Amino acid sequence: MAWIDETGYAPMYEKNFFGELAAFAKDHGVSVVPLINSYGHNTHIPFMYPEVSAKFPDGTPTRNGFCTSEKATYDLLFGLYDDIIDNVLKP
Repeated sequence: MAWIDETGYAPMYEKNFFGELAAFAKDHGVSVVPLINSYGHNTHIPFMYPEVSAKFPDGTPTRNGFCTSEKATYDLLFGLYDDIIDNVLKP
């Protein structure tokens, strides 16, 4: 068995069918509650967006965890949630 180092996206994201799934569930009386690992549990977002990352004492980003005193953190997270709500859950 060999080690496989690969980067990819989940099919739900890659094929962008969450909206279709939510609409199907609604038509069948099922509530969809999306769970997004963020704000304290997520490491990918602060790694990719160091401006929202927790900071070392010297101010440099740790690229892990969120800096709760940065407005950019809330702008990014609320923007993410608003996009999901407006484009997937409401329609």
